[in-house]
Amino acid sequence: MNEQFFLRCDGISDINALPQLSEKTFRETFTEDFSIAYPENDLDTYFHSSASPESFAKKLIDSKRTIWVIQDKRNDELVAYAIAGPCDDIRHPDVDLKQDEQIKALFIRRDHRNLGFGKQLMNIVLL
Repeated sequence: MNEQFFLRCDGISDINALPQLSEKTFRETFTEDFSIAYPENDLDTYFHSSASPESFAKKLIDSKRTIWVIQDKRNDELVAYAIAGPCDDIRHPDVDLKQDEQIKALFIRRDHRNLGFGKQLMNIVLL
C-alpha cells in the first residue's frame, strides 16, 4: 500500500467520518456509476437509519462485526472501508449461522479507486 495511506481497524474516533464516507461512496456507486434512480426520500431514510453515527456505533461495539478503514495520512480523511460480520441475514442450509461470516460492505471513494485499496481490504477481510 502507498505510504500515504494506512489500513486499520475502525475506532470510535471515526464515528462521524464513517457515515459521511458511507453516504458519499453509496451515492457514487449506485446513483452515479450504476445510474439507479433511488428516490431522495428513500436515500435519506436509508442514511438516517442504516448509515448514521448511531448505526455505526452499534456496529463498532458489536464483537461479531469488524470494520476496517483506509485513511489518508496527509489529511486524516477516510477513503475506503469494509465491514464483515455474521451471515445472520442468509437463510440457507449450507450456511452455519454460528460460524460463517460475510462481507457486509466494501466501498472506496471514486477519487481513490484503482490504487489497490479494494484488494487490500479483501485480503484483510478474508483472513
